Amino acid sequence: MLYLLRHAKAMRDSPTGRDIDRALAPRGIEQARFIAFALGRRAGACPMPPARLVASPALRAAQTAGILGVSLGLSVEHKPQLAPNAPAQAVTDLIAALMLDKAPALIVGHNPTLEDALALATNEEQGDPHIRTGELITLEPAPLDSPALVRVVARLRMDE
Repeated sequence: MLYLLRHAKAMRDSPTGRDIDRALAPRGIEQARFIAFALGRRAGACPMPPARLVASPALRAAQTAGILGVSLGLSVEHKPQLAPNAPAQAVTDLIAALMLDKAPALIVGHNPTLEDALALATNEEQGDPHIRTGELITLEPAPLDSPALVRVVARLRMDE
């Protein structure tokens, strides 16, 4: 099992003016806490807690992952292939590697890369891979006779 999470809602700008330095907005902190609570409950879209947490080094993703890590007792591994505007294939390769590991994992990243990687991994390039801020996607291995790597089994996001 694998979870994909688009970072929670971030501030529009950063003090440095750099996109990578944008922090979570108050709404984003609430979203991250909601997802952490859901993962801890082990129900619905979150039947198994992750054993591994990997995230983009960008501040908003690092903060989202940090909230989850504290709640779930996990350390955060920052991966450059999850940085904003990273190639989708790099994320798809990470998805494949984490699926082979068998232990549930959670990836925290960015659009459009997460959406593009989801389209590649599900073999649904013309489907609807849209992922909103703070949205958790639950994935499981695709059937052996499928050309896809994974299939989406659930989605979860704090209501507006």
